[in-house]
Amino acid sequence: MINSATIIDSFTLNEHGKPFNPESALANSSAEFNNSCSLFAYVRKQYKLFVLVSIFSFCFKQTKANGESNFKKDTIVVNQDFLLIDTSANISIAAGSSMQVFGHITNNGSVIGSGKLSLNGSDIQLIGGIGSINNLIIDNPTSVMIGELAMQTIKNYLQLKSGTLYTSQNLVLNADSSNTASVGPVTGNIYGNVIAEKYLPAKKAYHLLTAPVNSSVSIHDNWQEGANSNTDNPHPGYGTFITGSITDQQNGFDGTLSGTPSLFLFDVNKTNDWSPVANTNVNSFTAGNGYRLLFNGDRSNNINNPTAPKSSVLRAIGSLTVGPVIFTANTPTALGVNPLDFGLIGNPYASSINWNLVTKTNIGQTYYSWDPKLKGSTNMGAFVAYNSLTGVSSNSLSSITNIIPSGSAFFVQTRNTNPAISFDESNKIIPAFTNTIAPGGTTPIVPAILPNLSFLLFTGTNANNNISADGAVVCYSNQFSNDLADEDAIKLNNPDENIVINSNNKALAIEGRTSINSATDSVQLYLYNLLPQDYNLQVTAQALNFVGANEAYLVDKLSGTEYPIDVISGQINVPFTSTSFSTNSDRFYVKFNSTNNNSNGSGGSGSATNNPPVQIIVPSPVTSMVGINYSMPANTNFSIRLLSMDGKKLFTQNVVSSSQGQINIPVSNYAQGIYLVEIQIANRRIIKKIIKD
Repeated sequence: MINSATIIDSFTLNEHGKPFNPESALANSSAEFNNSCSLFAYVRKQYKLFVLVSIFSFCFKQTKANGESNFKKDTIVVNQDFLLIDTSANISIAAGSSMQVFGHITNNGSVIGSGKLSLNGSDIQLIGGIGSINNLIIDNPTSVMIGELAMQTIKNYLQLKSGTLYTSQNLVLNADSSNTASVGPVTGNIYGNVIAEKYLPAKKAYHLLTAPVNSSVSIHDNWQEGANSNTDNPHPGYGTFITGSITDQQNGFDGTLSGTPSLFLFDVNKTNDWSPVANTNVNSFTAGNGYRLLFNGDRSNNINNPTAPKSSVLRAIGSLTVGPVIFTANTPTALGVNPLDFGLIGNPYASSINWNLVTKTNIGQTYYSWDPKLKGSTNMGAFVAYNSLTGVSSNSLSSITNIIPSGSAFFVQTRNTNPAISFDESNKIIPAFTNTIAPGGTTPIVPAILPNLSFLLFTGTNANNNISADGAVVCYSNQFSNDLADEDAIKLNNPDENIVINSNNKALAIEGRTSINSATDSVQLYLYNLLPQDYNLQVTAQALNFVGANEAYLVDKLSGTEYPIDVISGQINVPFTSTSFSTNSDRFYVKFNSTNNNSNGSGGSGSATNNPPVQIIVPSPVTSMVGINYSMPANTNFSIRLLSMDGKKLFTQNVVSSSQGQINIPVSNYAQGIYLVEIQIANRRIIKKIIKD
């Protein structure tokens, strides 16, 4: 008996597979292999888990004599004392499966798949080699140690359920464009440093970041990869530039012609003020400290004459934070002292956390993240608020949810004196495959979708790119108050465009309201930091009929146009041009009407008393003349206007109707494009779009 197993090929451990005898498998094999190897495993089933008992490696070499295939068999039979995964070999553990190992491992290959590799020995287990493991569960009451000459990379998930893990500084938490490896709830101890990675996409943008480790080495040696000049790229694909000096490497900064800083701390003693870090060659990372970084791509670029930035992975080496973490107004990572003050903190764990589970004392239920994907006029990103009581983010197109990723920093707002925010291992997100249920479960905790009215502002005249500049939302529930409360998120201003809800002279990104009083309610928008250019305002309504709204209209006070919104599930897009009049203005608001008499599908509705039955037909496209055909009771007063998409009035006519008729509007002198025809009949407003060819 040889007490080791060498995996020189790959095999898949599948929960639905059956144990088999490799000798009979070979005898019954009709396959032909050409200089290849296959590996079979004896396994026994133990409560839905497969426990490795022994491994057989079969190598087949095809030779041909007299037209027949002859196979040479090499068999290695091992027990579970030692497992060697050879270079380029891999074990694939299928979803729902677990491979339990009770001895030592030398992993020079890969353990892949959605299942888990579990170390379950009772004596110390050693991990050697240079390889990767997707999901590793350590449940050894004694200890597991990574070898001094080893380097193991966790691709997805690591959990310490018992015992002690000694990393020997040779454990990497991998990050790439699709995933960031995480460390689940720790029951035990982790000694030694780990290398925590954070992937940043190829875009020049701001990021709110933290390093989820307590590092004894400098920021320069971590995020700048210890480069010795602004042209040095020690490890391609890793690190970035951090600027702040004209002289290269002075105080650790990459020198630039302007000396403009790119890494900042938030000063809680000032209002919305950023302070550049003093240096990067002395200062080091503490888990939970938040930073704002202007990311200029990886270090392959020329910082003084940059081309399009490339993606990069930022690395930081240090010890992991384990157990409870508390931030107050007096901790080094400080919260705002006074009510409505903001403070910047970081996720202290190398794991995504569930904001809804975090304990907050005199802290609002909203956190504010920076989404670098959002596209304002400078294309650097924008703030997005998430509120745990409404269960929504202020920007419906953003990926910001109640899940705060590892390596992310964010703002919180103090609501009363003596604020505190407490994190615990139970706040971590646990993948479903672990068969471990945290207090928050394995999926995000969010309230049911509430009736809401959301707003998105886009640069340009359309919303087809699905990348907005900013957003805001109103949610309705009888549990909410119309006064400022925890369901409301005060706006954190963007450097670029902003859209807010103006409620009782408070600028809100998210507002919680009670039911709609159609006779008096309205939602006043406020848009600011707009440039003189084209924009698109998108308004989406969901289930407002359940909270008292029968009709809703977006009103453009500049043009006098009212755009009807389907209160059940409606969305409208209103292109407009920002001018000196509309910049920093309350140009748009939403009003509600109480009548529930729906009109004939022409885009508006009104009561039977005030709005006679009408039929309006507007042709489109047109070239020289718009012929508007109408049918309504005789002697009905109405008006017709032709408007450009920026609200400019091009044609107006007041009409006293016959029972049927036609109104002609000449358009031959107007440029090709989209125009609006507005018909006002009593308190009903009908809007039709036309295309001028």
